[in-house]
This record gives sequence, structure tokens and C-alpha cells, in this order.
Amino acid sequence: DEAVAAWSAPLGDIFPERSRGAGESGEPGVQSGESGEPGESGAQSGKFGEPCEFSEQSGKSGGPAGPGAGALAALLGGGASEPNPQAQPPQPRGGGPLGRSQPAPPAPLPMPLASQPMPLASQPAPSASQPMPPVPLPMPPASQPESAGGHPPQPERASATPGRRARPRALIVTMPGNNCEYESAYAFERAGALAEIFVVRNLTSLDISRTVAELAAGIAGSNIVMLPGGFSAGDEPDGSAKFTAMFFRNERVREAVTEFLAARDGLMLGICNGFQALVKLGLLPFGRIADPEEGSPTLAVNRIGRYVSRAVRVAVCKNSSPWLSFAREGDIYTFPVAHGEGRFYADGACLERLRANGQLATLYVGPDGLPTMDEPHNPNGSAWAIEGLTSPDGRVFGKMGHIERTGKDLLKNIGGDMGFDAFGAGVRYFRD
Repeated sequence: DEAVAAWSAPLGDIFPERSRGAGESGEPGVQSGESGEPGESGAQSGKFGEPCEFSEQSGKSGGPAGPGAGALAALLGGGASEPNPQAQPPQPRGGGPLGRSQPAPPAPLPMPLASQPMPLASQPAPSASQPMPPVPLPMPPASQPESAGGHPPQPERASATPGRRARPRALIVTMPGNNCEYESAYAFERAGALAEIFVVRNLTSLDISRTVAELAAGIAGSNIVMLPGGFSAGDEPDGSAKFTAMFFRNERVREAVTEFLAARDGLMLGICNGFQALVKLGLLPFGRIADPEEGSPTLAVNRIGRYVSRAVRVAVCKNSSPWLSFAREGDIYTFPVAHGEGRFYADGACLERLRANGQLATLYVGPDGLPTMDEPHNPNGSAWAIEGLTSPDGRVFGKMGHIERTGKDLLKNIGGDMGFDAFGAGVRYFRD
């Protein structure tokens, strides 16, 4: 009971009306730290459109790539792979969970509660007395002006968008092994966009060369670029979404993405495998394709060591992104997750910067509406219960939950609000 009280006390300030009774937690706590003093964040910006204070110095790259990775990277002109914090030797296919190496949990996290499975043997268990740092998840305001459509007003855009279209064009970049492109295209079409499924071909070197050229041209002619869910290249080499990251690090594609985000005010969305790719490319959290550095975020194998498929409850922490303009801060939604590598990992300093910059978009919450490390509500053991993340200006958004798999007459035996309409919000950004 003392460990639970110590862990849950800092969450009382997040949702005062939903916080646990005084008999459980007592006075509101402070941010995690041995001295008990609130932690200092490393950045000042939390406003939409302001830059994030991340270092651009490249750090150490991750573990060895799988068979064929070197040849493909040389052909694509790709850059470094993502960091692999405290990597353990990879396990054989028939051995450990999913045959992946396991990074250690970040220092601020508490020991999982009694209802959670124990950490994997290769991971040192943190102290049970360490509380989870409070996360800025405010209650919805008592009153908020609404537009004629019943949604809160859209935040100010980062810049003007030239050539606005009645039906913006959404390019869904589909790698071999992705399996959510049709649901994603349908969601964009239903929201009013023109959706195009672009299939990456990699059978021959000529296919790869042509695909690179066509992809760069497709990005240049689109308003929205989405990376859908699935298992690109079977999550090889040696981890999820590295194949996608290699393609996007090709010089020609990289230049197209830079132009798309920096000069053309485009939007990018990644769900599940797409979120993994955005993180490994540096588009999250930096807002640009960047080489990984030591301590940068990554997505690791679920803490329970296996694939997870279930419905989760997720709360909106910040709605300053165009993708979240239909939601209010504090709103709670329900939708499915289905992944084997969804555990968000970053070191303590990076997590503090993300919080200070307002980039923590959505968080896993329990039945009481509070962020939780308790499985199954936090299905993968993500640090600080992070489910979704935005770039500093909010135009790049990634999340693990499959919001494209909800709709009329779907999941009718699952309760909760399934109206998380990021697709509609992204389309409205170009139509208003």
C-alpha cells in the first residue's frame, strides 16, 4: 500500500477531480527525485510552432543489422540506425521474446504494480519506492468555444499553406509487410481527402531505384504523408521499421521530406509500425530526419515479452497539434492496439524535454482516467505511459493505437468513446 501511495500521489495534480481519495495518497506529490524537489526541465517552449532544444550531435548507433542490411543500406544511401540503449545480445528465434534484444527501463520508472508481470530477467528492476513523474494531463476547461461543426477551434498554424485544396492529397507509403493501408486510405477518404496507396517495390535494384524516384515525386505532390501499421519487411533487419527508415534516409527521399515539412507545411502521420519508423528516423521527436544520438527515444519489445492485441484507453495530454484539433485536453478515447514492439523508451533528460516542449500527445490511462504503468492498461510498459508523440511544431504525429480500425458497427462489444478523429482533423487543416 505504501508503494502504491508513493507512486500514485504525484498523479493527483493531473486530474484533481479524478484523483484517488486522501486515504490512499494524501497530499499531492512532487516530481520524481531523491531530494523531493521538483525537477528542472531543460527547455522553455511548450507552444505550438516553437522549436525543441535537442542536441543535433550524433551519438552511438544501435546493434548489428541483420542479413542483407548492409547491401540494402548501401543501395539506398541510408544513414545510421536507431540507438539501442543498454542492448543485450540478441536471442535466437526460438528463445527469448520475439528474438529481440531488450533495452533497460528508464531510471524514473517505478517497479510494476502487483498486477503486472515481473520485468524480464535481462532487465534490472528499479526501486519500488520511486514514483512515476507527474505528466501534464489537465482537466478539460469548464467551457471552450466551439466551431459550427461542434469541435474546438483549430490552433494557429505554423505557417500559411500555399495552394489549399478542396480535397487534400494523402500519400500512404506502404512497405512490404505493412497491412493497414486500406483501412488508412478509407479513413482519409471518409474524412474528405484523396488517398493514394503508394507501394514500395524492392524485388530488384531497378525496382528500388524507380521507387525512390516515384516516392520523392509523390511526396512533392501531396499534402499529407502517412506511414501505416503492420510489420514492414517482417520487422527485419533486427527490429521494427528499420527497413522503412532505410528508404527514407535515401538522399532523394530525405530531401523531399525536408522540403515537404520545412517549406510546404505538410503533415505526417505514423500509426504503430509507422510510429516506430518516425521515431527511428528522428522525425519524432525532432521534426526532421536526423541521425540518432545516445539517449534518443526508441520503441522496444513489450515488457511482457510478446505480441499484444487488445483495446486500450488513451487520454489527450496536449491538443496543440493539427492532428489533435478535434480533441480537448483530458478527453479519453478507446481504440485497439496490436504490436510486439510498442514500449516507448527514452532517458530521463529526454522525457523531461518532451514534457517541457508539450510534445507528449496521448497517454495510456486506467479505469480511473489517470496515466498508469499498470498492465494491461499500459499494454507495453511505455515510459511515462506515453502512447503518442508530436514534433515540436505539432505537424508530425505518431501513435501506437489503431484509430483507423474504428468506425460504425466495429468493436460494438467494447465500451468507450472511439471518436478519435485525427484523420478528419488533418484534412480540415488544409480545407479551412
